[in-house]
Amino acid sequence: HCLIFLVILFSIVVNRVNSALFVVLLQSSKLLTSQAVVSTQSTGEVAENVRGRVEQFKRTMPLIQDLKNPALRPRHWVQLKAEVGKDFDQEGDDFTLERIIDLGLDQYSTSIGDISGAASKELSIEQAIKAISTTWESMELDISPYKDRGHHRLKAADELFQMLEDNQVSLATMKASRYVKAFENEVDQWERTLSRILEVIELILTVQRQWMYLENIFLGEDIRKQLPPRKRRV
Repeated sequence: HCLIFLVILFSIVVNRVNSALFVVLLQSSKLLTSQAVVSTQSTGEVAENVRGRVEQFKRTMPLIQDLKNPALRPRHWVQLKAEVGKDFDQEGDDFTLERIIDLGLDQYSTSIGDISGAASKELSIEQAIKAISTTWESMELDISPYKDRGHHRLKAADELFQMLEDNQVSLATMKASRYVKAFENEVDQWERTLSRILEVIELILTVQRQWMYLENIFLGEDIRKQLPPRKRRV
């Protein structure tokens, strides 16, 4: 009866669960076989034991996915260990499924899931800040010679202004997020930096327009003739 039960159980679950779950069932089958020989338990009791272990592993699968989340940073592991009240090395070779169950982490699956979910949200902010940083590290101003007089001028800055606006909106969105706490200093710094860039570019364009306007006036012959000789050079 035990062998028949095993064959039927494996035929059902092999096509429905992942390989890790199959390993648990295989381990349970060893327990089942040994109990059939040396124990007086009924087939129903042994089957219930196996089913209980399988259900425990199924509940553990979401926990394993949360613990494998690449968004988890050292600060999240500190928070997680404080939550469960246990210390362990998540990078160690002994951090296995058996170790996870021994630590009782499955009892804190909800809290760990919340921490992992928050880590994913924070990762989005982290990546957005990195994208802004990368953008401005490679940003180049379009500056060209002006009238071959040894002067240069800043050409159209429409794309620059659009990028500034987009990044400022992104930073405002981050600042409104409940997950921004770990990045508040960086967000504030980038808000100040972009505001300063906008201020400087607008000032350059204003001075440039005024200079070009006045240049056209003072280069006119009528105005030049009225200037003292020592002031006729522009």
